[in-house]
Amino acid sequence: MKLTKRYGLWKNCFLLPLNIENALILARSGVEILLLDDDVALPNRLMIGPATWREYFKPRLAKVIHLAREESPDLLVFYHCDGNFTGLISDLVDIGVNVINPVQPDCMDAAAIKRQFGNKLALWGTVGTARLWDWGTPDQIRAEVRRRIRQLGPEGLLLAPAYDIDYAPFDNIVAFVEAVEEFGQI
Repeated sequence: MKLTKRYGLWKNCFLLPLNIENALILARSGVEILLLDDDVALPNRLMIGPATWREYFKPRLAKVIHLAREESPDLLVFYHCDGNFTGLISDLVDIGVNVINPVQPDCMDAAAIKRQFGNKLALWGTVGTARLWDWGTPDQIRAEVRRRIRQLGPEGLLLAPAYDIDYAPFDNIVAFVEAVEEFGQI
């Protein structure tokens, strides 16, 4: 494979050259944020053992990030994985991830992550469970926003729903926006 020789990659790894080429195209085009995702977790644990992730995923992800940053040194790297991927966060920080997404409050402890990684990592999400968004009240959404801002903000928090809100009542979405505007000044 041409890209395998070009980037010194492992034999028989077909997706890695594609991911590298995509990241390089984006970095060269001037994007400021590179979003990478794996979805290697379930709500309560990783789908694969951390040792397996470190052996097979981490070096490849590190290669993508390294080569993209050679093209664009100030590139921010967002990493997406649903579920509880807490056990991988220190590895992600080590290889240059700047933001993790989503931090789902029913799967991960955002306050513990913030304490451990402080200004090394931004947290995207943290607001509400799927059940809260779909079945909660606007007052409950407002209380959740306020709690998250007080607990995690103001730096390093990209306050957002931790779940898709496609079935959330519109009043809950309005409550979220209003609460961010009101409590975001805390």
